[in-house]
Amino acid sequence: MQPLTSTDPTEIGPHQVLGRLGAGGMGAVYLARTPDRRLAALKVIHRELAASSDFQARFGREVRTAQMVRGPYTPAVIAAEPYGPTPWMATEYVPGPTLKAAVTANGPFPETSLRVLALGLAQALQSVHAAGLMHRDLKPGNVLLSPRGPQVIDFGIARAVEGTVLTKTGQAFGTPAYASPETVLGREQTPASDLFSLAGVVLYAAQGHPPFGTKPAADVLTRVVSSEPDLSNLPPGSLRELITRCLAKDPADRPTADELVRVLSAEPLPPAEHGWLPANVHRSIDFHQHELHTVSSTVPTLGASLPQTTATGRRARTWLVAGAATMALGLVAGLGTVLHGPWGNAADDGTDAAEESTTEQENLPDSIEGTLYGLEFTEDGDSLFVQTAQGLTLWDWRESEATRNLGDASLNFTTTPSGEAVGVSGDLIVVLDQNQEQVADLLVDEPDNMDNFRFYEAVTATPDGTILAVQRTVEHDEYLLREWDWRSDETTDRELDAPVHALDHSPSGTHLAITHGAGEMDDPDAPAESEHTQTEGSADYVSVVDTDSEDTVLRFPEEGEESVGAGLYDVAFSPDGSLVAIAEGGERVLVYDLEEDEVLHELTPRGLVNGMTFDNDGTYLFTGAVTRATSPVGGSQWDLETGEEVESGNTLIYEQPTLHPERETLVVADSSVEETTLIFLDPDTLTDTHQFN
Repeated sequence: MQPLTSTDPTEIGPHQVLGRLGAGGMGAVYLARTPDRRLAALKVIHRELAASSDFQARFGREVRTAQMVRGPYTPAVIAAEPYGPTPWMATEYVPGPTLKAAVTANGPFPETSLRVLALGLAQALQSVHAAGLMHRDLKPGNVLLSPRGPQVIDFGIARAVEGTVLTKTGQAFGTPAYASPETVLGREQTPASDLFSLAGVVLYAAQGHPPFGTKPAADVLTRVVSSEPDLSNLPPGSLRELITRCLAKDPADRPTADELVRVLSAEPLPPAEHGWLPANVHRSIDFHQHELHTVSSTVPTLGASLPQTTATGRRARTWLVAGAATMALGLVAGLGTVLHGPWGNAADDGTDAAEESTTEQENLPDSIEGTLYGLEFTEDGDSLFVQTAQGLTLWDWRESEATRNLGDASLNFTTTPSGEAVGVSGDLIVVLDQNQEQVADLLVDEPDNMDNFRFYEAVTATPDGTILAVQRTVEHDEYLLREWDWRSDETTDRELDAPVHALDHSPSGTHLAITHGAGEMDDPDAPAESEHTQTEGSADYVSVVDTDSEDTVLRFPEEGEESVGAGLYDVAFSPDGSLVAIAEGGERVLVYDLEEDEVLHELTPRGLVNGMTFDNDGTYLFTGAVTRATSPVGGSQWDLETGEEVESGNTLIYEQPTLHPERETLVVADSSVEETTLIFLDPDTLTDTHQFN
């Protein structure tokens, strides 16, 4: 870490800059303190790149996608501002060296460390690929080391700079020494390309140099395409066999990340009491942590807030910074189902301080600050919940004024039919009444030890206000569907046998849509609550369960059908609960009639779907579309009787359309500009009535 110079900023957005971590082709990276006193690695983009509107559009899209990556092996995206003269992105700070620095200083890793490294990288790629990304530049410099396992950084940003950064003659996109043959030849890249790079990173750790050399670049690229690497430093066994297959020239011959995880996790790992890293690397991490403590303790905190007590006398616990709730806690938990002991006992990263802080009610924002995550009207329609990377706020949408701060944002936020607001922050569910006062909270079960760390991942509410949440147990990757009657404080738990990323309850209460994680159950037509085991090799999918019979009435995509969206889904129910719309990867929308048990329409939007809502009587479906800075693309209004587009292409139906409960307005977001703008439309004419940012 380097001290700040006279040309370095002291503040970036709401973050206080503490020191310089490094610099690269895209910009500089700083150690920063967030408003809730967490520490972050803050990447600031060069002004010459930021001047390109095409770059800003791509960077903004990739930042939003990267914020959807969930896993304990990729540092959480805390907040970002991809637009304006100085775009930036903040991620959780990992106080450890890169793999490149560790190997350079201490030499090759032993086999036991290599196995954990390969396993952690494979599980990181699982998370990246599930979010619809390819890393495309996995290399030792993009792998940070910590006692809880390897942490992969810079996912999602590679795609953003493609076509913007000038490449050198003879150099393929990415890093030549770790690029796949198809990348070198200019052919289509797939997730298998990342597996080739993974093998190169593991070989680097095993032998101290890249598998195909480092220079000259043209010779390296030739060797990548036509030569075989030296694997003599890898002892015979399953790891060597897997790495050999990952380095196959034909992508079809490489294993998937799922297969790597399945094979490596079934075999012995280092004893927990010794950790997974060589002793010298552990000492290097100790140095990083000491340096971190020194820097953070000597720089005074700007604008620190004081704790606030609730009516019950307990200290209020606020929601974690947006984009990080489940991911940050996954990082604290360690390497999940496979790694134990010291990997599950990470050093304090400031999460406790975030949970203990509260948002003061003064200094209300006068604009929409930070990346937008969600919009919800209150039950009476007079106010609008706005959820961004800077926090959850309540707005008088008619007067364009913020009326209340409700705490730091959480990816998991919903409202009940009776008007309560429900937020999930890792191990805590908080319920706010119609006056936005906290009336109940529920902690996860007390863990036996850190290996059994538990947290909440998804939340929804039934028509009677009962809260459904998914509780995840890290050690064995167990999932519970928890039903919580917050008024009587009674809970009922049911086991789930597949990961769950999201829950959506129909307004009628007759159906529950479950967005499942990677992998599929043996019987895909069985309800998620049944006892079935997970098998590898499937993309994410959505199942719709009849809440009375607990039968699965719909699976999308169907078993054996290829997913077009890499596991990214959006689900919306019609007001009467008879129809469900499922957008897959933003590229197609299935409208299913649950009463007639048939597909009503399969829609093909012209833009990338970002949010959906039905009209109040269920006759129309509004699908939002991601906007572009240079030529905004609107979403569509669909006639559900004919399946035809009523309006499309150049409409103002941008991102996250949300209909007023009395159909007074349709609000959408435009994030193609420096500050997110909320646009309020007449639902009949789709004309702009007013807007604010």
